[in-house]
Amino acid sequence: MSIILGDFTEVELGQASRLQSVEKLVEINGEQGSFVMDATEKNLRALEKSGYNIFIPADLLSYVNEDSDAKVYFELECYPFYKKIKEVIENGSKANGVFRFRRMVREYNLDIMAGDLYVLSLLFGEPKVRQIKRSKRDSGISHMILMIRFESGAMAHVEFTIANVERVEVEWSGMKRIVEFDSEELNGQLLPLQYNADDVMRSAKKVDAVLIEKVKFYRDFIAGGTLI
Repeated sequence: MSIILGDFTEVELGQASRLQSVEKLVEINGEQGSFVMDATEKNLRALEKSGYNIFIPADLLSYVNEDSDAKVYFELECYPFYKKIKEVIENGSKANGVFRFRRMVREYNLDIMAGDLYVLSLLFGEPKVRQIKRSKRDSGISHMILMIRFESGAMAHVEFTIANVERVEVEWSGMKRIVEFDSEELNGQLLPLQYNADDVMRSAKKVDAVLIEKVKFYRDFIAGGTLI
């Protein structure tokens, strides 16, 4: 049995079933298949050492250690649009391109931001040159702007905006091809920032000391920077 901890508004169930509480596990004990539960620390604690295959989002990573049996998934890596853009980038020259990424979120969440940077490092390599500037968080809308050159040679402009909206914009300008995505343009259709439960399980990574340290590195990086 596989159990995904996630947000029901973001995870497209597909072949998975919704599970309302840990107590319901007693009723379905022994059943095969995939189930989705609310991503809360309480549910994580109740499921630890249960013997089930547990998949947790990046913002629960700080509640587990390197000995955890859980696997962690990063939502950016699960989005269909990111998988398509990643394929284009991998089929071209990473050294001669500029990647632009903007995520707008409703609240200041270092885990989501650090997770995004971790996913980008899997595509472009480790960041070699990096700068960050941020606005004061006491204003209605705040921004963080990151300029990064990765070891592959690719340059990236990454922006996080805290506002009362969820939105992702991505652009890759390569030597021969430009690819763009804006979730705002898909409003009125199926949720553009939704991902499939199967993609969660395919992309999830075993929690270990290296992964925890890498994500912590990006959390510390984002927490710093110069005020503008």
